[in-house]
Amino acid sequence: MKKGFIFAALALVVMLFASCNFALPTKATVNVTVKSKLGIPQSGIVVYMFSADNWEGAYSDVDFASARVVTEDDGVAVFNLSVVDLELLDDQTTLYFAVFDNEGDIRGSTAVTVKKGDNKRVDLTLDK
Repeated sequence: MKKGFIFAALALVVMLFASCNFALPTKATVNVTVKSKLGIPQSGIVVYMFSADNWEGAYSDVDFASARVVTEDDGVAVFNLSVVDLELLDDQTTLYFAVFDNEGDIRGSTAVTVKKGDNKRVDLTLDK
């Protein structure tokens, strides 16, 4: 009887945790608008986000990216940042955003400093 109760209580705890959403809350937002040289918003473009630590590797490999988002019809890629993206110990952090061509070369990049609670907008103009 005692084992059955313990098993039932343990199963209840497991089900309770399994049904919870463990997603980290959004702490800041960065809207990256990708534009051509002529200033025309570009849809369907993959924008990669990099932390300062990984930015050096960005020039050779998109695998260093912390996140990637495809631009919508208005040319905007929305990055909803969690506390992990914002480096918990810092009051602010600089994030880098880049677009690459099929050969892995950068078509355009930009950087923005973000604090917890910010809602930033930044333009990224494509060079190619």
